[in-house]
Amino acid sequence: NSIIDNIDKKKAILSLIEKNNSITEKLLDLLIHNKRVAIISDISSSFIQLYNKHNNIKEAVVITASPINKNLENQILSQIKIPEAKSITLTNLVDSSIIGGFIIQYDGKEYNASIKQNLKNLKTELTN
Repeated sequence: NSIIDNIDKKKAILSLIEKNNSITEKLLDLLIHNKRVAIISDISSSFIQLYNKHNNIKEAVVITASPINKNLENQILSQIKIPEAKSITLTNLVDSSIIGGFIIQYDGKEYNASIKQNLKNLKTELTN
């Protein structure tokens, strides 16, 4: 937005970043100067993917009807096995439509233990 000056844009974005350094600030200056701040989210996502690939960090997603706590997150992580992964990051997505239970997606696989899926399976069995 041209109403917000570049200094204010930089301050606002830097306030959202936990740790920043001169490289981060230079990148931000370049994006602001070239009016490309809108792609900062894409840059961040690409960087995370490259970083994780380089450091052999795998990602897993657990979908639940409500947010999970740290203890449950750790229990889930202890059950996920991905060969050759140094570590695994877990993202919790909340989707109330699954009613209860969970869906875990990792390494190209999906394990669906949601109540919604169980009801769907039961309906299929009863109608056949």
